[in-house]
Amino acid sequence: MTAGHSYPAELLANFPLQYATVGALAAITFSLLRNRTGAILSVGFTLTQVVLLLPFYLNSTAASPREESEFTIMFANVFVSNGRHEAVRTLFREKRPDILVI
Repeated sequence: MTAGHSYPAELLANFPLQYATVGALAAITFSLLRNRTGAILSVGFTLTQVVLLLPFYLNSTAASPREESEFTIMFANVFVSNGRHEAVRTLFREKRPDILVI
């Protein structure tokens, strides 16, 4: 474990939907087995996870895409013995790609 990181906390933060599902299944199982304590704890755990998840599913602006932005990528497979270096440079200057792979 590195400084500032907590493995169990990261698991809780990254898998809330899965934990809510497991909690609901555990609550059903405990109810069928007539284990009242287990069922109550599972329901409480599941409700906690659902309350934490609801803002992500109810807030439509969170899922909507942000302002559209475009970028260009240019890939140039330039052979070493290519004698047209200036033509390639001119193409780069004209197109002004955001990402250039040579």
